Amino acid sequence: MEAARSGESSSEPPVSAASAPSVDVSLSILMPAFNEAEGIRRAVTASSSVATMLPDHFRLDQIIVVDDGSTDEPPTILSDLASNNPRLTVLRHDGRQGLGGALRTGLAAVSTDMVLYTDADLPIDLNQVGPALNLAADDVGGIVSCYRLNPEVAGLRRRVYSQAYGALIQRLF
Repeated sequence: MEAARSGESSSEPPVSAASAPSVDVSLSILMPAFNEAEGIRRAVTASSSVATMLPDHFRLDQIIVVDDGSTDEPPTILSDLASNNPRLTVLRHDGRQGLGGALRTGLAAVSTDMVLYTDADLPIDLNQVGPALNLAADDVGGIVSCYRLNPEVAGLRRRVYSQAYGALIQRLF
């Protein structure tokens, strides 16, 4: 996988498994959040712990949380967390801009080689970040995608969206 930010080209060869340990690849975790008072502290803590689980050639530089106009307590909680965590950057929308707006805001703040995106409700097991990054470094592909092992936990609305999205992808490709 090339260590280039989206939209930039790189003349450097892809990082292979054989050369990966000599390469220092910086990582950001990007987490949009909306009304996540119950889980935001756990999500930031879990994201911070990723630093201890990364393969040797990766380092966690940033955790970016985009609060998309929450009306509950995340702004206060995130401010407290940021005062004790130098990796944590908190960005806030005054009004709701939706997932796309939160992702655009967060991606504009990224200053690392790679980005891991996850929702604040942690639909993926962050213990699997190391193996996923090794797949990326092995040049298996430019994107490593994770998914919920038990989608029923997400609720009816998400199941309907997921089934519709899956059907659309199958028809297109």
